[in-house]
Amino acid sequence: MKCFVSACGLQRLVAGGLLVALLLALPGCWAAAAYERTVGRPVAAQYQGLPNHSVAVVVYADDATLWEYASAREDVAAFVAQQLRMNLPTIKLLDYREVANWQQETLHWEALQVKDIGKHFSVDRVIYVELVEYAAHEPGSADLLRGRIRANAQVFETTAPGGTAAWHADIEAFFPLDGPSDISHSNELTVRKQALELFSKKLVYSFYDHHELDPMVREHGM
Repeated sequence: MKCFVSACGLQRLVAGGLLVALLLALPGCWAAAAYERTVGRPVAAQYQGLPNHSVAVVVYADDATLWEYASAREDVAAFVAQQLRMNLPTIKLLDYREVANWQQETLHWEALQVKDIGKHFSVDRVIYVELVEYAAHEPGSADLLRGRIRANAQVFETTAPGGTAAWHADIEAFFPLDGPSDISHSNELTVRKQALELFSKKLVYSFYDHHELDPMVREHGM
């Protein structure tokens, strides 16, 4: 729909103090654009099967990732759990530290079926996050920092027949958004923390209706 108000019509509306009428005369244009810029665009949940269910977050990272970032699994699980508690208050969330301890104690746990892991913890749903990339430096550079997280994320319903996931998506997050930062202007802990924050929000956004701002607006407060 095109936005059009004649110069005379605009003059009459403003002169009469009818600001609301002016906004109504521009449906989907100025008012909608301003609203979307400050509140964000509405986005529907991709998967709605978490509320009122018990949920475990299980994170897989390969040996190379764990060698460089020993707490990668716990860090991702902790940030995801925080977002779940904030935005899906009716779920019964298993403490991620219980999963982390079990992973440490269980040899070759990753060879188990995800649904069997869920049954072990007596939960209805398992959010399984397979880390593809988890890093704080630009590839091949010791002086450029950029938090980078990429993962295959899935939700398994432990009581459903078969072994396939009920939902899956590729999730990625980078910080800073507009490129790497020199090590003299930032630090590894900060870029990892911000990347974890963005990643966990992106993942959990998939599970509830929400409004989403443009990433550049979120970072720069535009």
